[in-house]
Amino acid sequence: MSSVGLIRESGTDSFAANQVTRILAMKGSQGAILYRFETMGPMFQALPHFSRRTGYQNPTDGNDVVLQQAFQTDLDAYQWLGAHPSNLEWFNQYMSSRRNEAESWLSAYPVKE
Repeated sequence: MSSVGLIRESGTDSFAANQVTRILAMKGSQGAILYRFETMGPMFQALPHFSRRTGYQNPTDGNDVVLQQAFQTDLDAYQWLGAHPSNLEWFNQYMSSRRNEAESWLSAYPVKE
């Protein structure tokens, strides 16, 4: 893991955490990795077939998007997440961590003007 920068070598046969390791250990980062792998991954894998099947057109029906094909379900995205609490928790962890790190649009947009 040291060779790809996930940890640092602190001595002979001795390793320590670095900034990357500390970030990956954060709850939001863990949620992001799990959500992307377990939820987004199957959808990305199904996307080429879904796109061919729909003629590469933008979806117009929320009940016929790549999620239904990827997970073999008739549920819409909100119902599916509600039925899969782990995926929903990972999504929430990821989104809440992004919110904490990001500057609010209110600080950049001249709301008072």
